[in-house]
Parts: sequence; C-alpha cells; structure tokens
Amino acid sequence: MKPGETVLVLGASGVLGSIAVQVARLLGAGRVIAAARNEQGLARAKELGADATVDLKQTEGLTDRIKEATNGQLHIVIDPIWGAPAVAAMDAMSLYGRFIQLGQSASPEATLTSRTVRGRYLSVLGYGSFFVPWVDQAVAYRRLVDYAATGKLKVETEVLPLEAAAVAWKQQASSPHRKLVLSPQAGR
Repeated sequence: MKPGETVLVLGASGVLGSIAVQVARLLGAGRVIAAARNEQGLARAKELGADATVDLKQTEGLTDRIKEATNGQLHIVIDPIWGAPAVAAMDAMSLYGRFIQLGQSASPEATLTSRTVRGRYLSVLGYGSFFVPWVDQAVAYRRLVDYAATGKLKVETEVLPLEAAAVAWKQQASSPHRKLVLSPQAGR
C-alpha cells in the first residue's frame, strides 16, 4: 500500500476485518472504509479508525454506496467474503486498483464481467498463508504482535475455560465478531 491510498475492508465486523481496518490506518491509508452487515461491527470499525462505513445487507445500489463512501477513489480492497459484495467493490475500484481475496464467507462464487477487470486494469490477488514462506509470515506476525503490545491494535476477545471447547466451537461457527480464547485458568 502506498501512503494516502483509499482502502475498503469487506467483512469489517469480523476479527480479520477489524484488524485489517486498523492495520490499513497504521500503514498510512489516506481513507479507510469498513463494510459489513453487522451494525455494531460497523460502529466498532469507526471506533477503530474507519473513516466511513457501508452496510452490506442490501446489495442493490452497493457499488454506488461504495463509490460515495470512498469519494470515488478506491485503490485497495481487502476481501474475506467474496460473492456480490466483491463484485460491487470491484465495480467501484479506481484504475490500477488491487483486490486482495482472502475468503468466501458471503459466497464461494462471484460473477464478474471482463469489463470490470480489464476496464480498470485491476490486479486480483488471491492470498492463502500456505503459500507464504514461514519467514515472511513470522516477520508479519511479529509486526502485528508489536502493534498489539503497544496498544495500536485492538482485538476483541472472550476468554472461556478449556472445558467449554465445544461451546466455543459452536460460537465460532456463528461468527461471534471476536476472538475466542480457551484457557485452562479461566473460570477458576
């Protein structure tokens, strides 16, 4: 990311999305837009540094709402959700934009037109940590830990006793919008 660029984070109410909002700001984004379906998550994203939010519950007119929130300039999209929101975001992107695809929590499929990608000369980059050398992962992880240790990065957590592993697993499946931590010391 170049300093001053506008970043849109899809799925910003989840743990990954809330971290992406904060890291974009820490890396010098000029404008950070948080997009999600969860109203409390969008309010939290504003508290964490988002300049504007976009509600993803209604897909009709979504491209226009993204363009409005980004002031017509969208350089980078961080996307852990795919589906219709990804298509709307790509349609709102600026020339030479970069779209980083991380997951598919909204849908495993998205229908794009050739014009969307070619007409803006977009780069669509798939990301999976299995392909990143462990040394690079370690450097990035240390940077995130440093941000967290210095209070620059905040992650909502819920600590549960180890015996509640089955409960935590069920909560995780319903996207609790916080990191669940199992601890043998919790509840004692």
